[in-house]
Amino acid sequence: MAATLGGSRELMATIAGYVPSAKALRTLLEALPPNLLGEAWTSVLRLLQHPKLDPNAIWPIAQFTAIKAVVAPRGKVNVWTLPELEPLWAMGVDVVFKFPCDHCVDCRRLVPPHLVYMHAFGFQHSATINVARGVWTSCVIRLPPSSTADDVKRYASAVAAMPSLRHVIIDLSQIAYTLESMPPQYEHRADVFPAALEPYVWSTLSPSHVRDVTILGSNLLATTKGVQSAIQWLSSRPLRRLCLAEAKVDAHTVTAFVTALRDCTTLSTIELSYDLVLLPAFLSAPLPRHLRRLRLFVSDEPYHAETGWHRITSLPVALVTTAIAGSALTHLSIDLDSLDDQSAAAIVSTAFQHMPCLDHLELLNVRRAPPLNAVLDAGAARIAALESMRLQEPIEDY
Repeated sequence: MAATLGGSRELMATIAGYVPSAKALRTLLEALPPNLLGEAWTSVLRLLQHPKLDPNAIWPIAQFTAIKAVVAPRGKVNVWTLPELEPLWAMGVDVVFKFPCDHCVDCRRLVPPHLVYMHAFGFQHSATINVARGVWTSCVIRLPPSSTADDVKRYASAVAAMPSLRHVIIDLSQIAYTLESMPPQYEHRADVFPAALEPYVWSTLSPSHVRDVTILGSNLLATTKGVQSAIQWLSSRPLRRLCLAEAKVDAHTVTAFVTALRDCTTLSTIELSYDLVLLPAFLSAPLPRHLRRLRLFVSDEPYHAETGWHRITSLPVALVTTAIAGSALTHLSIDLDSLDDQSAAAIVSTAFQHMPCLDHLELLNVRRAPPLNAVLDAGAARIAALESMRLQEPIEDY
């Protein structure tokens, strides 16, 4: 038994694939006898136990920048060929990296020689590869207002021809350029992505291998026809994760769209930026039981010229607490920027007392005040039971 399990990378990778966090994986590997793990997984365990490496930078998705900062801070070695990291790549873990250039891609080619360039999708400010398989697993597709039907069709063909792609980011931002100031200032294009091309976008996202979708600055849901297309898309594919940042949604059809979100039983992760239409409608009822991960966030950038760049203060706090109470969420991430002390304490208290499945809690822009401190003190036992908890204090205002 030990020789069979320890020598089967595929079997151990399948088992590990059901382990959602680095802490849980480390616990699993430490509980197994070394002879059952085999050499490769023993090496992965050593990485998870590394005193300087954040385990969350290793599993479930490896963060190349964070790993490189520890193992090769001066950048003089090829991280991809370091012996201590080869077992991690061999396990088939996805690796995310930022702003790749041709030289960086060439370095990766030394590990998987058949790794292809991503020229079909243009410059990638963030992408993911699977080293063991030598394939790309995510890409960014930028669709400015000047896009043509041929442009979008070309992207659709490229996505369909690359079955390894699981995560596709559609960037429909109206930002023309960013002025380097404190705080940054943005210049927006006056025109928007042509409505006539929207069906081609949904076609781009239609291949069954695309399970993880992020849409930035979208007008795709701003009309009744657009919502109908989105509902049809949701009902026809096994989507697992959907992230919408500053998605304009038609107020008359938002209820129908939210119903479609709730009815998509494969959809286990939803990430929504704060707004005045979509998020309030989504939180107006208890969360569906199949939803395991929820992130409520402030958009990184004002993708629309007329954006409100909303924060959680746009919502009644009771809307949030009522929705998450009794849910089956295992992961919850909320940006509390500008929220008053009592409201922040109410959300955290709900998470501790009424979310029995919760294992991971992330709170951003948290201002520590007596009401919240009291909740944290009272919830010490619940905090200890969590696999991870992150409280990020606000960055100083400009």
